[in-house]
Amino acid sequence: MTRSPRATVAVATMLLAACVDEPVRPSSTVSPTPLELRVEPAQPRAGDTVLVRVRWVSQARGATRVASFGGQLLFDPTALIRITPAQQSPGIRAVNAEAGRLRVAAVALGGFPDGELLAERFVVRQTKGVGILRFVLLEATGTDFSRQLPADPTQRQAQPRARP
Repeated sequence: MTRSPRATVAVATMLLAACVDEPVRPSSTVSPTPLELRVEPAQPRAGDTVLVRVRWVSQARGATRVASFGGQLLFDPTALIRITPAQQSPGIRAVNAEAGRLRVAAVALGGFPDGELLAERFVVRQTKGVGILRFVLLEATGTDFSRQLPADPTQRQAQPRARP
């Protein structure tokens, strides 16, 4: 049995068309990060003491609380000087301070009830340092032992929101 070249091309084209998946389109809605980094006061001046808070803010109703996490707060040590940890919500934290980085690991058996993972005080030397603060979540586990680390790496970090 012989086939014409046109028939072979037509059959091959149909087979290829049947195997092609629908193109993946980017979502029009971007999920917000479950992390929030807040600086208080929001617009400090040089010489001010600021409170830097990192919170887990899940939008899901009935979401599992974070019971343990590891992360790092990155900052410019020429612009901000860490002076002391602030009053923390329940839990045990270990903080390893290095120039420009605080490495943090913490656990709270019942979870962090208000979502506050970290609170640190800094003295502002240069106001530019506030805008470049960044918290990176490296690991997070819920009170039900579920992995809470977002799959999307862009949702594993937080920076202060832009000031109006």
